[in-house]
Amino acid sequence: MSETPPTVPPNQGPAPSPPAPAAPVFDIKAIVDAFVRVLTRPSEFWASVREQKGFGPPIIFAVVMGLVAGVVGAILAVTGLGMLMGGVGGAIGGVVGVAGIITMPIAYAIGCFIGGGIVYLIALIAGGKADYEQSVRIASYASAVGPIAVVVSFVPLLGIVPSLYGLYLVALGVIAIEVADRRKTFITAGVLAGILVLFQVVGLFTAMAARSAADKLEAQYGEGSQFQRNVKRSTEELRRMSEQMEKAAEEARKNAEK
Repeated sequence: MSETPPTVPPNQGPAPSPPAPAAPVFDIKAIVDAFVRVLTRPSEFWASVREQKGFGPPIIFAVVMGLVAGVVGAILAVTGLGMLMGGVGGAIGGVVGVAGIITMPIAYAIGCFIGGGIVYLIALIAGGKADYEQSVRIASYASAVGPIAVVVSFVPLLGIVPSLYGLYLVALGVIAIEVADRRKTFITAGVLAGILVLFQVVGLFTAMAARSAADKLEAQYGEGSQFQRNVKRSTEELRRMSEQMEKAAEEARKNAEK
């Protein structure tokens, strides 16, 4: 009697691999890597985040950029370096700088959604596949120029250079992620850049005019001015008249007592 051969189970193929662990929401190494790549290799960076989903990573990136910008601003203000470069110094500058550590991350987070709306409009004008989530992503990662802008913002006109580069990054992002027409995108970004430069120049001349007016007021009414000398002379004359009146009143009282 022959033995029955053992039953061979059907080939079920290799066992499925376990799912990959979810990427951490906050990864400082990834944030630093994104900061360097978006500034130095923007086209490559935008291609790498084209399939990224969700607001979490880009918003966290922007908040970190705001925190760094706030810390840098606080250091410049507290140490007086900001005042040397034309910013606010002293106790007021220190308070404003330290407060920026709290307010800047919040402002950057809000700015991502406002900036996302602007990026969305650029994509629409340039004929791209406008998507608000992708637009917010582009605006968020373009905030990498923020800390650099804080460092140079105290130098007249130089402070706008990071903002212009940020617009360039946005244009590349719209082309890579939202598949917009390259020519139309750069024309739209160029118009925005022109508006930024115009506001910067107008603001600079306005500040110069205000400072000049303040200097004139200081020279005319400040310490050591002719106005101050006249006030001091009038005060002295009033004091002497008051003393004379007191003496006259005292003599009149004495004469009345006699």
